[in-house]
Amino acid sequence: MFGLGLIRFVPAPLRPLFVRTVDGLRTRVIRWRLSHGAARDREARVAHASRETTQQEPMTILGLFASPTGLGQGARLMWAEQKRQGRAVRAVDCTAALHLPGGPVPEGVLPVTALETLPPGPIVIHLNPPLYGLMYLRLPRRLRRSARLIAYWAWELDRVPASWAEAVLAADEIWVPSDFVAGAVRARLEGAEEVPVRVVPHPVEALPFGPRKTAESMAAARARHDLPAEAFIAACSFSMSSNYARKNPMAAVAAFRAAFPPGGPAACLVLRCNDREVWPAGHAELLQAAAQDPRILLIDGDPRRIPIGDLYYAADVYLSLHRSEGYGLNLAEAASLGTAVLATGWGLAADIAARPDVRTVSWRLVPVKDPQGAYDDPDAHWAEPDIAEAAAKLRALAEG
Repeated sequence: MFGLGLIRFVPAPLRPLFVRTVDGLRTRVIRWRLSHGAARDREARVAHASRETTQQEPMTILGLFASPTGLGQGARLMWAEQKRQGRAVRAVDCTAALHLPGGPVPEGVLPVTALETLPPGPIVIHLNPPLYGLMYLRLPRRLRRSARLIAYWAWELDRVPASWAEAVLAADEIWVPSDFVAGAVRARLEGAEEVPVRVVPHPVEALPFGPRKTAESMAAARARHDLPAEAFIAACSFSMSSNYARKNPMAAVAAFRAAFPPGGPAACLVLRCNDREVWPAGHAELLQAAAQDPRILLIDGDPRRIPIGDLYYAADVYLSLHRSEGYGLNLAEAASLGTAVLATGWGLAADIAARPDVRTVSWRLVPVKDPQGAYDDPDAHWAEPDIAEAAAKLRALAEG
């Protein structure tokens, strides 16, 4: 991103402030450009064609196909599901164009330069603002004025940031993964009532990790990664870049310790952290927890050491005592394999909560306190899970 190449010259303690400052400047520039052009582009699109998306039209999905994040997985799932339904669909990756970290681009995904020759048809932009606005502004002018533009947004709090307001002008529809996110969009954004907001859940089964779990596949996954064969294993996977305070792995630590005091039945908590370098303070807290209890295994280097699918197979329960979730792909993925899921109930997508393997934990709403600075709305709230209840439900799962 603009200015972030300079970060290597900034002292480490000041880097979070530097990143927030640069991001704030970038957001203001994008908002200004949208406010001065998006409305005129929309008028041109309305004059070009006033219609909703149909199944017969070729669709383009523009997203972070090379990114390991939830937004990236959401784009990959939509692409797979549209192909499964027999629809003509193109996938365009913008990970590198946005200077975001990523891995290999999946086979068949087009580079962002393909937008220059893209034929007409609906375009789903699988990005939250301000990145949504940035990619909108990079679309060729003919597409901004003729294509039907669909924003696919996910958010974790009870209302989206006010800074998203201008992005509404750059969308003909807004798709979201859950009713919770739909409410967060409608609660904040003027103009959202003029743009259809549709709940389109992530089609998790479109990219299955494998068949439903059996005793044999659980044992094999544990053997592959030297996990205790007979212990009750709780597992949690998260990224620091997805916000440490929001993912709240220390609540999983607290519930595990309360449920299984030392000297009791064999138990193990596996914490899989994808990017420890993003938030060193959180990593230090996790290291301390693991040092104090040898039953806590911290996978904090290369996440490929235990692929996420193997983690689901190896675990007795996937434990997510998050403070908020925009959808909860990990929860849906684990449950789709038959792994029990224990998660904070607040904001949980209805299609996840309805799965028979999902159990929820009570919560109370508290003001958001985010040391990483990703959430800066002083009036926003998220959930503090009930640790005692989570511990009791963990014990019940272990006793079976």
